[in-house]
Amino acid sequence: MAAPFVGVSASPVVVAVRVLCGGYLFVVACHVLLVISEAVRLRRFLSRCVPANGRLTQLVTRIATQSGLTHVPAVVVSEEIFGPMATGLLKTRIVIPAGMPDQLTERQLEFVIGHECSHLRNHDLWWSVLIGIVRIGLWPHPLVWRLPATHRLACDLRCDAAAAGQDSSDYGTMLAQMALTISAK
Repeated sequence: MAAPFVGVSASPVVVAVRVLCGGYLFVVACHVLLVISEAVRLRRFLSRCVPANGRLTQLVTRIATQSGLTHVPAVVVSEEIFGPMATGLLKTRIVIPAGMPDQLTERQLEFVIGHECSHLRNHDLWWSVLIGIVRIGLWPHPLVWRLPATHRLACDLRCDAAAAGQDSSDYGTMLAQMALTISAK
């Protein structure tokens, strides 16, 4: 019995479509592997963080409750970062740089924690995941590559406004102080 398709050649259009589809799926697989490696790096980073002291934990609890969060995030401290960050989709955490609580006043710490709690309240991390999925699926489109940076900027501006409230001058001073501290490192 003869093998199927023996002597049958595919048209150039079919070959081109197969090559393009194969290339597209290869790039999608590479993006998925990058996301997995970033998740592993984040998990390892979080495992090296240490729980914050009672004062910082109480401050986060108070601000998270005032912010309307239904779940108070854990607060951890890290020597590896220069700026605070909110992380976790299901098990949320606020990561604070190790020296920051000593460098800022109580009001400035409230600004920082309020900003991070605003990210959690607005579900910015979930939206980032959705944008990541869209970016993986639509990677050939040039505007999709701008989407994550634009989203981060919009989220930070909204969180800055929420954290500053009526004290925009004090908040701006704190941001400038943090920028100078980070640039000095």
